[in-house]
Amino acid sequence: MYEKSTIAIVVTYNRLELLKENINALTTCIGLENILVVDNHSTDGTDKYLEDEHITYIRMQSNEGGAGGFSRGIEEGIKRGYKYLWIMDDDTIPYLDSLNKLFDAAEIVKLNFGFLASYVEWTDQTPCIMNMPELIPGLNRDEIEYESKGIIKCSRASFVSMLINRDAVIESGLPIKEFFIWGDDTEYSNRLAKAFPCYFVPSSIVLHKMKNNTPTDIITDSEDRLERYKLLYRNQTYMARMKGKKDSNINTLWILYQILKVVKSSTSHKMKRIKIILSGWNAGRHFNPQIKFVDN
Repeated sequence: MYEKSTIAIVVTYNRLELLKENINALTTCIGLENILVVDNHSTDGTDKYLEDEHITYIRMQSNEGGAGGFSRGIEEGIKRGYKYLWIMDDDTIPYLDSLNKLFDAAEIVKLNFGFLASYVEWTDQTPCIMNMPELIPGLNRDEIEYESKGIIKCSRASFVSMLINRDAVIESGLPIKEFFIWGDDTEYSNRLAKAFPCYFVPSSIVLHKMKNNTPTDIITDSEDRLERYKLLYRNQTYMARMKGKKDSNINTLWILYQILKVVKSSTSHKMKRIKIILSGWNAGRHFNPQIKFVDN
């Protein structure tokens, strides 16, 4: 048997009603010992609710995005001595056995994992498109055996219900907080999967209460949300650079394709959208954040 020394880490920002639903669900989860909320400086009374409910939380001095929140929360969980860190957004609603199913899988893989990822469903019980993992077919006897038990190796997953092993964090470092949003889970899960075997556990199910179950798109998004897309193109370009010249060249073609899509679309503010794509791409060519490690 193993020690279920597990803390749930929830990042929130101005979504109090969803956070309440998340917390209520977490308190019923089998195997969960504690909850830590990272509040990205919400202005909707989140801090008062957490204090009134006696929930442990960190209030950030400013909104550091999902990337900053998870980086801070994971670091705090490690420093508090927890073996496993179960991370998720405030609009994630786990079920009674969501965590327990992850622990069942952990036992099958003999606790040798960097992260275990749940199956994420949307409000209509269809797969949540933005949270689908990248799977790897079994390459040896153990991995094939795990597949037969419903545990599939993967190289990427989202932060929506990811159980992370402390040892993987110590070796691989924290999420890059400078990402702010977009791609932080891709970069981090890829990094963990390079050092440790990581798995998708479809028997562990959580509900993700996103407003829409569609990928974000600079063409269809509203004008007031366009500026944030600079981060998408910057982070994507950085990750491609880190993989090598081939991926960097493919990313450049992708950038050109994005611009062509805008030109051919019927959307408004075409020049603004194109400038944002190019600005993000150019920023990504020079973006060099440092990976932070936990002082163990």
